[in-house]
Parts: sequence; C-alpha cells; structure tokens
Amino acid sequence: MDIDIKTETFHKNKKSYLMCQSGMRSNRVVSALKKAGYQVINVSGGMGVYTGDNRIK
Repeated sequence: MDIDIKTETFHKNKKSYLMCQSGMRSNRVVSALKKAGYQVINVSGGMGVYTGDNRIK
C-alpha cells in the first residue's frame, strides 16, 4: 500500500505527532518523514488506545 505524504503540512523544525487507527500506517509514515529530516513521533497503538488525553507521555 502506498501512502501519499503531504510534506507541506509538516514543519521540519517542529515536532508532529502522527496517529492512525492501529499505529501501523502512521509508523510507516513516521519512518519516511524522519529519513527526510522531519521531527515526527508515532502515537503507538493509534486511535485504538487513544483515551482523549492530550498529554503525550
């Protein structure tokens, strides 16, 4: 599966947190963006484990 990454929505000098339903797709996108020099973090487990708490631990 190919994922179209719109890099213009990210800033290389700001952290971005990525999340998908299970964390698998966002993990693939995070890997690609990190290789391109972006500061990105995958939210492990995705929306399946998200509780609504905004604080990333």
